[in-house]
Amino acid sequence: VPGDADNPSDASVTKFKGVFTKMKLDKNTDSIISIRRNPLNVLIGGKYNKYTEGFDFNSQLPNSLEEFNSTNKDFNKYFKVLSNNETLTGEILSSELMDTFVRMFKQINFEINIINEYVYLRIAVNKNLFEPDFNKSIIQKDKLQELCDLLNFIITLLIDLVNSL
Repeated sequence: VPGDADNPSDASVTKFKGVFTKMKLDKNTDSIISIRRNPLNVLIGGKYNKYTEGFDFNSQLPNSLEEFNSTNKDFNKYFKVLSNNETLTGEILSSELMDTFVRMFKQINFEINIINEYVYLRIAVNKNLFEPDFNKSIIQKDKLQELCDLLNFIITLLIDLVNSL
């Protein structure tokens, strides 16, 4: 969030560091579905979980949403799903997609919100993948590989979501 230009002492603050994607669907789902990391898993083994960094678990959602529980116990352990359309949520969350989410839990910190005809995907990135480190080579294989993995995850996830709608 930028600081106040009229007040130089008011510094800018980074509220979120990562990738944000907004995609418009071909049809309106007339639904709200929120898939987030389960806030109970913010602390793992009594230690702060770096994978939850950058997310506000209390961000505003309508009170009318109900918690969706799947038959996948691992998915339910790591993710909290809120929805106002249980049928559509069950159709979207195929067993393959839930398995992918569980597998990616420790690698990528993401949140998905489907609101009517839009899909919002937010992925927290703890380090800056988009700026080169001039003390090293401009092209860094580890950053490039991580960025490619992240973009492949986004593409795969969005294709799976669109195909399930």
